[in-house]
Amino acid sequence: MNLESKYLDASQVKTYVLNYLTEEAYAHAIMIDGEWGSGKTYFIKEILIPALAEGDARISRKAVYVSLYGKNNVNDVADSLQTAILENKLGKGKRALPFIKTTAKTLTEFTKIIPLVGDKVKDGVDAVKDAVMELLPEFIDYKEYYFIFDDLERCTMPINEILGYINHFVEQNSAKVIVVAYEHEIQPTGRLGDVATMFLVASQDTIEWPQKEMSSTEAMTASIARLRGDKAKATDKDVPVPLYEVIRRSKFITDTDEQYSRVKEKVIGQTLYYRPNLKDVIDNVLINSKLDSRNRATFADISYHAMHSQNYHNIRTLQFVLLLFNKIVRDFPASDNIDADAYKLAMENVLSYTLETAIAYKMNGTKHEWSEIFDYTDRRTGGSIIAYDRPASFTFVDKYVYAGYYDAAYTTRVLTDYLNDLCISRDNKDEPLNNLAHLIAMEDNEIIEAVASITKRLLENKYNQPVTHFRILHLFLNIEDLGFPDIPINQVISYIKGDISRYVNLILDEVRPPDMWGFQEQYAKYVVEIKSLVQDHKNTWYADEINDYFTKGTGWGEQFLSFCFEHLNTFFDKRAFFSLIEHEKCLSAINSSRNKDLDSFISSIRAVYNLSNNKQLINHGVRNYQKDVESVRKLLNALPHEYDGIIRKYQLSRLKEVLNDFLRYFDENPQHVIE
Repeated sequence: MNLESKYLDASQVKTYVLNYLTEEAYAHAIMIDGEWGSGKTYFIKEILIPALAEGDARISRKAVYVSLYGKNNVNDVADSLQTAILENKLGKGKRALPFIKTTAKTLTEFTKIIPLVGDKVKDGVDAVKDAVMELLPEFIDYKEYYFIFDDLERCTMPINEILGYINHFVEQNSAKVIVVAYEHEIQPTGRLGDVATMFLVASQDTIEWPQKEMSSTEAMTASIARLRGDKAKATDKDVPVPLYEVIRRSKFITDTDEQYSRVKEKVIGQTLYYRPNLKDVIDNVLINSKLDSRNRATFADISYHAMHSQNYHNIRTLQFVLLLFNKIVRDFPASDNIDADAYKLAMENVLSYTLETAIAYKMNGTKHEWSEIFDYTDRRTGGSIIAYDRPASFTFVDKYVYAGYYDAAYTTRVLTDYLNDLCISRDNKDEPLNNLAHLIAMEDNEIIEAVASITKRLLENKYNQPVTHFRILHLFLNIEDLGFPDIPINQVISYIKGDISRYVNLILDEVRPPDMWGFQEQYAKYVVEIKSLVQDHKNTWYADEINDYFTKGTGWGEQFLSFCFEHLNTFFDKRAFFSLIEHEKCLSAINSSRNKDLDSFISSIRAVYNLSNNKQLINHGVRNYQKDVESVRKLLNALPHEYDGIIRKYQLSRLKEVLNDFLRYFDENPQHVIE
């Protein structure tokens, strides 16, 4: 039988249930079996029950719905069932128990019960409630209702016990019962999930196992032992349990498991395998979406093909993907300044990759490995060159799916760059980088010509995006690894090192340590080297930036304070501040500044060198403050002893106090300034 043919959609299940509920001769329950996330509960509560109550297929029976989730004994199930019946009688949306406790009107609904519970009134409302719940089953007309027991696989009591309870409705009361479950996840009575656990249990002598049939010799030995009254047991329990005995005992466990099949066969007459229609599911998911018509159509089309091709029907995964897609469209909307066709293709590729990644995650598939600094790559080859007609992978998608992390600014930047690459790939048909996106389909001479052309264009500064330089390096290393000689990798490295400032804003922290194979390892080594050069450049820039404020004139102090607050993390990273200051420029600014600028400068020092910051650095093992200490002492010695003006003198004393506090802290903790 075709596997797909056994599955029924919502309309087919509804038709079958209707026939079941109106056929009085049918004396079994039915089961609706569907995978987790397929929307079984939504279908039951929002589609099936309303259709049977109000639609063309209206029936006289009323639905009584009970979830078995977390129920660990029959009494819990019975209480939920009886409460559902009371609420059914009182009307939809009303809670039964509060009515029983607080109003006499409820009791008038049960005129047959009132005489039987009248003597309980004197004992209080709770006693009346308990009496009503106890007597209620005697007054249930089972032909008035049909009973739905949902989440069978999530019931914590033994499965045979709950099926026995359900069988009471079917066998003794001829009730109509629908059981809803994901049968694949139903744990047998023993709740043993694997063979290893089963054999471990079977090897335990602390369990009273049914005795095997003994040989005449074994029986005689055991009888003599009992007659003697030996303290030792008639059968030796201290020796290891032999394998054949473990296997024998394990049969009792599997026999228990088989009880589920036997009980199910007795209770359940037919199992309906529910699988929703994908197009209906997608339409329902999109009902409350704020996507415009174009993005809505894109989502519906891509989602259907992705899920249909993988035979995947988990609605929760689809909702999860829609949540990300809504964020992306909100933060990176289409506009007149964005190429419409490229934008549509970008959204299709992002959505396609998100669905692929989310489905793989749910099905424990292989995670995409990001070993380069690139924020997006060719999905088929993992290459760094993007082609207009090829799907792509995106790091921000992996971060969202696997870590729940989403950064709007980062995502917008990545998509802006990706859109630019798409347009370049589409509009520059003769661009050799685009041609090399199809590397393995090219002839050797075509590859050599493309490498020469790319090198020439690189040295002529034709590639303006800094990340493209790393894409070229990665691509050339790949080509060299394939066996092509004389690939000008050194020229690419020299070009990159020629102006390190271009790469200050690139995120180079995504590079894995050089533990990869082949050209990837060499690539990682180059990036680590370049990252070090970029850091050195940042250090130089940081010092130049600090000293530049001292030459700005009026207002420099306030600007310097803003700079310090903005770059506190940079200070922690560099473990330096005063050691970078040029004293002549600093003293000149102090001597010529207004009191307001001097006050801001003092606040800047307090922000950088407050006690909590020092402790934080020490706790992280930062010890070498000697250069900062020497710089502060030098500045203190150079400060004038007198200033004109009362406020000026006060500010000068404050500045000296702040600097001395810093020195005093390290004088008291000399171990932190050791070279």
